[in-house]
Amino acid sequence: MPVMSKQRRPGGIAAAFRNRAFRVYTLGSIPSVIGIWIQRAGVAWLTWELTESAAWLGAMGFADLFPVVLIGPFAGAFADRLDRLVVGRVIQIISAAQALALAVLTATGLITVEILFGLTLLLGALNASFQPFRQSIIANMVGRDELPAVIAVNSSVWHGSRFIGPAVAGVIIATWGVIPAFALNALTYFSFIIALFLVKLPPRTVVRRSLSEVPGEIAAGFRYAFTHKAIAPILIILIATSFLGRPVMELLPGFAVDIFQRGADGFAWLLSSAGFGATVAGLWFAQWGRQAWLTRVVVASVVVLGLSLTAFAMTGEFWLAVAALAVVGAASVTGGISSQTVVQSVVVDHMRGRAMSIYGIIWLGCPAMGALVSGVLAEFVGLRPPVIGAGLLCLAAFLWAFRQRRVIENTLAEHEAASAR
Repeated sequence: MPVMSKQRRPGGIAAAFRNRAFRVYTLGSIPSVIGIWIQRAGVAWLTWELTESAAWLGAMGFADLFPVVLIGPFAGAFADRLDRLVVGRVIQIISAAQALALAVLTATGLITVEILFGLTLLLGALNASFQPFRQSIIANMVGRDELPAVIAVNSSVWHGSRFIGPAVAGVIIATWGVIPAFALNALTYFSFIIALFLVKLPPRTVVRRSLSEVPGEIAAGFRYAFTHKAIAPILIILIATSFLGRPVMELLPGFAVDIFQRGADGFAWLLSSAGFGATVAGLWFAQWGRQAWLTRVVVASVVVLGLSLTAFAMTGEFWLAVAALAVVGAASVTGGISSQTVVQSVVVDHMRGRAMSIYGIIWLGCPAMGALVSGVLAEFVGLRPPVIGAGLLCLAAFLWAFRQRRVIENTLAEHEAASAR
């Protein structure tokens, strides 16, 4: 793994992009990630057009995110066994084929909500498979001191695309419909596929082991993560915020139409505002974030997320809701960046794939469950109460997180001291 010289200031966007592998990977991924958010917005809008059902919106969010719960542990074990770049290339090629199939079926009028659900489930499975490989690839590109900036830049790209993608999707959908949005996403995969063929990583030893050992390796990964003094509380905090905080995004088409009486443009504004807040927060953390701040940012993000979710659900003013969602996005991304940086900083490399698969299970699987629960509840009690309840429960989770901060800080300090020897 590359080691940063002592003279170079750790962190900062420029430091992250000085690394050629990370630069090629990131620039190649930007069009593809924007395309993913264009497709997600298109799928959400098409679902609402086909069904006008909050439950189906929740189900689509579930299909998109829940496969990580089933596939993630196995993908994590294989990320510690296989060539991470080769597997990443194959997964992205299959994902491009899925996007093309969605565009063709929609254009020919053959799409139904059931087929849309199946294709979304397939993409969720592909993303679940890729997640531990992607996180491990990024960590293998850089040294430990560069991790906060690199993770923050990567997160900013993802959440910046959440701002750009829905804005582009809103214009496309309002003007031409969802078919061009799906077709554009299919085209954007090629830049990332090319980048994955251009990226070179430092050599690492890949141990060949019997497939019969995979269940034991998965169990070892869970034991390692949930007995680690820093990783375990971070993952528990992440469970709470991911289950409670992020499912609001799946309900936004319903909020745009039923609560604020706006169409695709209102949906794009709501979705993009969360992405804008996340992008600003991510870029700020990439440039100025420090290892010493990690625990404080994790804990603070929980209370800010709870307050902003509650404000969004309670307001009747559209532009106040837009502002509140920007804060939701900022709290979500800063909490996610700092949480992932803690895990990536202290995990041993031969456990990295498995640890990041557990992180991914929580980061993606808990919102899937939360989206399903919120969507079903919204069918019976309306859109507002589930989001208000989630915000209040986040405030309760903050109290537990605040009590755990010293343990996490002390463990990080011990790890830093051991690495300096």
